[in-house]
Amino acid sequence: MYICEKITIMDLHITPEISLEQIKTEFRKRFKNLDIAFFSEPHAPGEGSENVNRIPEQLSAGDAGDIRKKGTLTLNGLSITADVEKGFREQFGLNAQILRKSGNVWLQSITSDHKTLAELNSMGHEPTIEDAALPEEDAFREQE
Repeated sequence: MYICEKITIMDLHITPEISLEQIKTEFRKRFKNLDIAFFSEPHAPGEGSENVNRIPEQLSAGDAGDIRKKGTLTLNGLSITADVEKGFREQFGLNAQILRKSGNVWLQSITSDHKTLAELNSMGHEPTIEDAALPEEDAFREQE
């Protein structure tokens, strides 16, 4: 990552061998309240993805998408959510969906695809005492 005019630039290096989990880990290092999920079916901006089509994180990018060579996806806080998802699809054949943390619930960025990653990240928050009743693994939401 580089500091450039107060904007942290993040280069996600994608190879056919990298696991989806490794991509998610690198992304979450920069955007603590955001996550990425990968799906077998594409979605248009403003649409959600069905959890039944979610790809296991243990798969490699090569097995999950249409990637035959390595590449880099450059992101920063000013990157538009829909553009990031489009970049994953166009460059690597990966159907990505950005998720925002809301307590124990991960919300898909359906109505906020027009927001920047920084805006979406600032909307996210950690669990409160009220959120503790819902286990995180059951807290994926298909709509925002």
